[in-house]
Amino acid sequence: MFLMLPGDRFAAGLACFLLVHLCYIAAFWSCASPSFTIWWAAPFLVHAIIMSRALLPHLGKMKWPVLMYELVIVTMAWRAAARWAALKETTALLAVVGAVLFLISDSALAINRFISKYRGAQALILGSYFCAQWLIAMSV
Repeated sequence: MFLMLPGDRFAAGLACFLLVHLCYIAAFWSCASPSFTIWWAAPFLVHAIIMSRALLPHLGKMKWPVLMYELVIVTMAWRAAARWAALKETTALLAVVGAVLFLISDSALAINRFISKYRGAQALILGSYFCAQWLIAMSV
């Protein structure tokens, strides 16, 4: 909601999403082995590195909040993938697809906000966001 209200409430929205992702991490972690698997973490780490390098020159005072958020969201996606690897259930796969769509939504939002506005941004951001939330909700 903070991102839809008039004025710049991006930091408040970022904080709310950070808390949501921490809850997702806890849920995904509790359902699967907490072991570290580099193969499941690697694609998300690559995503984090690419996004961080692209965003860093444009973040200004939002540098640390955005980088921390990036770390949390890729951890959420990694835990969703690790959960699916451990359980091999269709519901766990829904969470992985939802997590990837959440990464797409947040990446599109970050690019549009910090690097350059582009046509179709809202459709991509909101379309992938709502699908992500729906899939994650269907995974439980």
